[in-house]
Amino acid sequence: MNPPLFQSAALRAGRGCTCATPAKSPWTKFCCQYHAITAEAQDVAALGKGLIVFLALLLVLFAVLSAVLAVRMKSGGNATRVCSIIYGSFVVLSGLISLPGGIVTLVFGILIIVFAAKADSAAWFQRPRH
Repeated sequence: MNPPLFQSAALRAGRGCTCATPAKSPWTKFCCQYHAITAEAQDVAALGKGLIVFLALLLVLFAVLSAVLAVRMKSGGNATRVCSIIYGSFVVLSGLISLPGGIVTLVFGILIIVFAAKADSAAWFQRPRH
């Protein structure tokens, strides 16, 4: 019989191993060490899963934001321009984090900021609408 792949609350509290091996068995120490190792591995795996879910949600958020900004470029107001500058700064930050592979991302982020911050862009987004 394989031991369970989780650590019980009693073992976490330090009250000893709660596995099915007899107390006098030479395998008791090994069993307790096995449970402690698998519990640590499961804690690390749970942290990794949470990090992956967070990054996936962040990726979806940025994808939706970029699609909304792209649609709003034609008819949006000054808030669209300001959001584009902020979005460009996040793109630059993500490009800096992933250097040297993120050089293209870094360049595109800088271009977003430069073109959205130009005076011609400000005039476009502040034009009167009918």
